[in-house]
Amino acid sequence: MAAASFRRSLALVWRSLRSMRTALVLLLLLALGSVAGSLVPQVANSPQRVAAMYRDHPLRAAIYERLGLFDVFGSWWFTLIYVLLLLSLAACLLPRTRATVRNLRSRPQPARELDGFRHYAERIVASDPATAASACRRALRRRWYRVSPPSGEPALAAEKGLGRDVGSLLFHWSIFLLLAGVAWGKGTGFTGFAVIPEGGCWTEAHANYDGQIREGAFFGEDHSGVRVCVRDFEDRYRATGQPMDFVTRVELVDPAGGPPRRADIRVNHPASVGGVRFYQYGYGWAP
Repeated sequence: MAAASFRRSLALVWRSLRSMRTALVLLLLLALGSVAGSLVPQVANSPQRVAAMYRDHPLRAAIYERLGLFDVFGSWWFTLIYVLLLLSLAACLLPRTRATVRNLRSRPQPARELDGFRHYAERIVASDPATAASACRRALRRRWYRVSPPSGEPALAAEKGLGRDVGSLLFHWSIFLLLAGVAWGKGTGFTGFAVIPEGGCWTEAHANYDGQIREGAFFGEDHSGVRVCVRDFEDRYRATGQPMDFVTRVELVDPAGGPPRRADIRVNHPASVGGVRFYQYGYGWAP
């Protein structure tokens, strides 16, 4: 009895996840959680503001901490909503994708009861049935209809609108892959900040970051150990004072072997070595 009840409960949960309404509700909850993460200071981004809230509003800060609002994107409830949304999208998309593939592989079939269609009408033409069917087939193909292949009978079937279903599936699969990619990248990657003075060198390791490193929940402390040496930094401006270019010329040494490699790091043009991308975050006088 208990096993049967458990199976019915699982079936109910699965049917609920397969509903597009459930996916929309989860997407709305995810958006509300993201708004909360934007309005409430986060420990990873603004530790000073979080400390100020503990100092100025201790009761509110205690409530926020219990609700996980100081680390929204790493909280258990945000992760649960995210995982349920991915499961719901997959449960909705897989049956639709199978049905669309079956429709693509099949051909339109003549209906048995034409008078049941809303736009059913009869017309009398002067040509014989085979000639009329051939002319209709050519006209429908010019209008991008899927037409049934010729057969021995003077019958014809055509349909349109499958491209709309394919476009909708591509759009929703893109959203699914985007969400899955963000979850994988944030969960298994890391982001850190380090000050490297001109002429100095720095090794990519957890202990060498300037206290500003955020690692994903599934990151296994597998840092690359790449050595970065800053040869020089150059900035250029227009006559109006508008910046033109900021370039950091570095030398990268991969601990896996190989000669040192020189690279130029510019805005939105990072250097990549050992599976790690190095960006310019800021510049100024190093203490």
